[in-house]
Amino acid sequence: MHDVVTAVRQELMNTDERLGLVRKAFVDVLSEARKQKIEQTILGHYGLDRHTFVRHGRVWLGDAEFRRISRKIEKCTIGTYFLVAGFDENGFPTLFSISDISPYQDHERVGFHAIGSGEVLALGWLFAKYEPLMRTLPALYRCCEAKFLGEIAHGVGRNTFAATVQLKADGSPLWKCMIPQEISPLRDICGKHAPPIPDEALQYIEAKLTEERWPKP
Repeated sequence: MHDVVTAVRQELMNTDERLGLVRKAFVDVLSEARKQKIEQTILGHYGLDRHTFVRHGRVWLGDAEFRRISRKIEKCTIGTYFLVAGFDENGFPTLFSISDISPYQDHERVGFHAIGSGEVLALGWLFAKYEPLMRTLPALYRCCEAKFLGEIAHGVGRNTFAATVQLKADGSPLWKCMIPQEISPLRDICGKHAPPIPDEALQYIEAKLTEERWPKP
């Protein structure tokens, strides 16, 4: 995942990072990452690249072997999904998801999304509790609730970063972040209270979101 993000950043260097360019960068980088994995893990055994396999593989390897390898290629994936959020060139919030085996999907109309093995649980909670006109602190609380619920699923870790971002008057982003050590007490609060959102939780979040910082893992 880190390699993909680094490559996307390199693709976007010296650009104005318009939404269309960001999407294209993810498409191009993910496509290239999948191509490299296919050639390294499948076609490399035959000394072939993907272009040569498509063009000459059937003749060189025969129909049965060509079909067998083609099925392996179809199933090959880098196994990483990305959920990308930010602001477009007009200052409007944008949210999309993308992977190497599926085209990007916009989620602005719904206003939220989740990816990974816990996404069904998380999305179910957000569809039940999220409100389009919700303010920042309650929205962050509902997102944390959804993440905590998603932890029931296999493979979902407990370490959680929560962040908010808004545009300053000069158009630059203002990031505020809660790190895992600060999220743990919020998990305890969520565990003790059923909806509606407890004031205790909102006061805690407000106290922790006073510092401008980038959410570094």
